[in-house]
Amino acid sequence: MTYIDYMNQLWRSSDKVPMPASEIALYTFLVNLCNLQYWKMPVICSTLMICEKLHLSKQTVNTIRKDLADRGLISYDEGKSRFVPSKYYLLKLTDGLTHIIFVITKFCLIFFIFSI
Repeated sequence: MTYIDYMNQLWRSSDKVPMPASEIALYTFLVNLCNLQYWKMPVICSTLMICEKLHLSKQTVNTIRKDLADRGLISYDEGKSRFVPSKYYLLKLTDGLTHIIFVITKFCLIFFIFSI
């Protein structure tokens, strides 16, 4: 997936169930970090660094990354200490976000529902 694909999936998810600005901030931070690391996942980043960059508390970061994981946008392995930081993976969201495509043929109208 491309940068814009990840951002589009964020907004589709937000349209389905609104999300707070802090979730959007963390997700866009992680997408940018992945881009800077040439999309090699997992992306390793300490919770402290995220707290400092986004001006959020550790408790807030822990809550919103769980919320993003529950939405299916990311997965993560929680860091064990400050010397073993968390690992983040961006996921391709497919469940629950559907599009309906209408295909008009010469003989009939066909429609498909598929997940993105």
